[in-house]
Amino acid sequence: MANIDASHALRAQTREICLRIKEQHEAYQLEMHAAFDTFFSENSQALKQGFDLISTAAADDRSINAGLSCIASAMNKQLAFGSRDAFSRHLEFGRKLVF
Repeated sequence: MANIDASHALRAQTREICLRIKEQHEAYQLEMHAAFDTFFSENSQALKQGFDLISTAAADDRSINAGLSCIASAMNKQLAFGSRDAFSRHLEFGRKLVF
C-alpha cells in the first residue's frame, strides 16, 4: 500500500511540475509574440524599403548593398562589408565569414 501511495504522490508531483512548465512556456510564447509584433511594427517600413531596394538593384544588375544596409540598420546591425569588392577581397584571402 505504501508503494501505491508513493507512486500516486510522485505522479501528482510530476503532473504539477509539467503544468508549471507548460504555463511558463505559454507565457514565454506570449512575450515573444509581443516582442516580434513591436519590433516589426516599429521597423516594418525600413524592412520593406530595404527589400524593395534589393529587388530593384538586383533587377537592374546593381549592388544590393543599400538595401542590405537599410535592413541591417532596422535590426540595429552594421554590414561587415561596405561593398561587393570588399566582400570579394575578404574571400580571396581565404578569411572566414562570421555571422
